[in-house]
Amino acid sequence: MGKRFTVRITLVVTMVIVCSALAWRSVTASEQQKLWLKFDSAEKAKQWQNIDDVVMGGVSRSQFTVTPNKTALFSGKVSLENYGGFASVFSRLADNNLSSNQGIEIRVKSDSKRYKIYLKNDPTLDSKSYEAHLNAEKDSWKTVRIPFNSLVPMFRGQMVADAPKFNPRDVKSIGIVISEKQEGPFQLEIEYITVY
Repeated sequence: MGKRFTVRITLVVTMVIVCSALAWRSVTASEQQKLWLKFDSAEKAKQWQNIDDVVMGGVSRSQFTVTPNKTALFSGKVSLENYGGFASVFSRLADNNLSSNQGIEIRVKSDSKRYKIYLKNDPTLDSKSYEAHLNAEKDSWKTVRIPFNSLVPMFRGQMVADAPKFNPRDVKSIGIVISEKQEGPFQLEIEYITVY
């Protein structure tokens, strides 16, 4: 009797521990997904890489830094010399499956320039991206939501008519770009990037 009781208690305790662990793991995964990209340390800037028109012979320059206010700052100067005219920054992601979400949410403060956010399903640099305008406001914080189904397939500034739809199950990278011949200094501040 005592032995059976001990076995039962052991099984119950084991089940409670397993269920608790699964519940904790589920909550943690959910929290990690919701708190997708934050800029709470200077180290976070190292996860982003600048790609400017220098790769095509241009002379535009950009940088991506983390401010003391724990925001990211994408800034620089766009030049039209040597047929240039764009600057961008991107971060590689570890096979993020975002299919349970509707889109991207980003909180930004802009200057008077126009910016695009883009996502990629292909990890290579010279591949199409899925883009949307940020529609940020000048000198004022704004939370922008971009549905996945509104993203437009683009390659080197041109729409790709026969491209497949964006696949939220396999997101390889995310980036921000300023183009459209917007010459001169620029500055875009980002508080966070998440999903909704």
